[in-house]
Amino acid sequence: MSKHKGFASHTNGGFTLIELLVVVAIIVLLAAMILPALTKVRDLAFRASCSSNERQHFIALRMYANDNESKLPQHGTLPWLWDMQVRTTDMMLKNGVTKDSFYCPANKQQQKYLDRYWEFYEGPDEENPERAGYRVTGYFWIVESSNRTTPIRIYDDELEKKWLWRLDFAGASNAELIADSTISQTSGYSTTYYPHGNFERITVGAMGTDPQFADVGFDRTSHLKDDREPTGSNIGFADGHVKWRSYNELNVRYPPGSGNPLHWW
Repeated sequence: MSKHKGFASHTNGGFTLIELLVVVAIIVLLAAMILPALTKVRDLAFRASCSSNERQHFIALRMYANDNESKLPQHGTLPWLWDMQVRTTDMMLKNGVTKDSFYCPANKQQQKYLDRYWEFYEGPDEENPERAGYRVTGYFWIVESSNRTTPIRIYDDELEKKWLWRLDFAGASNAELIADSTISQTSGYSTTYYPHGNFERITVGAMGTDPQFADVGFDRTSHLKDDREPTGSNIGFADGHVKWRSYNELNVRYPPGSGNPLHWW
């Protein structure tokens, strides 16, 4: 009997180059679809965390005001709005605020160097005792101090807002008290209202000029869509509610005509 020898079929267990390319292409496509959603979720979580922080801050300030005829803690000479005197931060810590709540989780720069910002200048200032001991926080404190005497005004706008020094006044629901830090460098900027969409220097500040921060290099806005454009800012009002303002609602409000960075809210 003759034995017929047929062709044996052979199946290779590996992927061909084309199959691998197809798999990689699918993975890249899925990543492109998923990553923006994950980024949005992360940003919303950061935004919610900052909103919660500002509510904690308000409660601590309200507790102080309740014991001091509705007055807010008095500030000395502090050039940037995110500076806060050590005695005020210590009071807020005693009233239930945590150290971490003074910094937005979205601010990568401050999260990386948190202790340096917290311990920025704790000693006395012999030439200016009112400025003795202050910390750099991640929020603007829109409160009265000895060097903030003129009303807050948007550049090229007639609207004036007052620095707050107490909490018992009419219109508290429209008065900004706290805001997420949004800064831009003054160098090269107009002293009039600066148009939106030109934030290429928003991550550059003055902290890098301080020898103790030589390796830090710059200050950073908290909520950034990229290195040039912020997404917006939480605003805490004097009645305790917090509202999100998108990027196109932010305005330069402080300080006009100085060497300090512009503050937006």
